[in-house]
Amino acid sequence: MWGQHGITVNIINPALETRAFDEWKAARPEFVEALKEKIPMRRLGKPDRDAGPLAIVIASDDASYMSGQKFMLEGGLHTLA
Repeated sequence: MWGQHGITVNIINPALETRAFDEWKAARPEFVEALKEKIPMRRLGKPDRDAGPLAIVIASDDASYMSGQKFMLEGGLHTLA
């Protein structure tokens, strides 16, 4: 539908730390540590380090043939399902 107009549509589905999450997790440190233990990478993602570079690539001409993709940024958590 959009491709014929040269428009690509891709999404980044992040599990990242944000300012709002920082406030939330401050009240729940045990929950956050348990969550990190379940993530194969043993950490939460950071927007600038983990999502930013991917966003630049998928918005560039280098990804002009890529469309309809969903990128899961959650440290490999989906591999445990």
